[in-house]
Amino acid sequence: MTAQYPAAFLAPFTPHSAFAPSRATTAGVAPARRSPLSPLPCRLPSRPASSVVVAVFAPGDAVRVKKAIKMYHVGKTKGSPVDVKGMQGVVAKIIDTDVISATKPVVVKFAEPKFMAHFEEEELEKV
Repeated sequence: MTAQYPAAFLAPFTPHSAFAPSRATTAGVAPARRSPLSPLPCRLPSRPASSVVVAVFAPGDAVRVKKAIKMYHVGKTKGSPVDVKGMQGVVAKIIDTDVISATKPVVVKFAEPKFMAHFEEEELEKV
C-alpha cells in the first residue's frame, strides 16, 4: 500500500533566494547540505616555512591577562560579561595545529571563578 503525499512534499527542492546559488555559475542547482552537527573547522593563517616560531609560554606557566577582554562563558555569572584583565591563571595547553575549533592557541585555566579560556600570546604576560 503506498501513501498519498500532498504535491508540496513531492515538489523539487527550491532554495530560498538568499541562499540560492548564482545563476551564472550553477543554474539552479541546490547547494550541498551539511549536517548541523558536523563541526566547522577554523583554519588559521598559515605561517611561512621560513618563519621561526618561538613559544613564549609552556603548559604549567603562571600567567596574567594584560588586555581588557570580556568573557561571557564564565560559570556562576549567568551570562553577564566578566572582564578578565588582571586575572591570573595557569597555561593548560598550547594548540599548535593549523585547524582548531577555537581561533586562539593558548588555553588558560583560571581557579576562581573556575573556567578555561583561549588567548593570543599578546594578551598574556608571565607572572
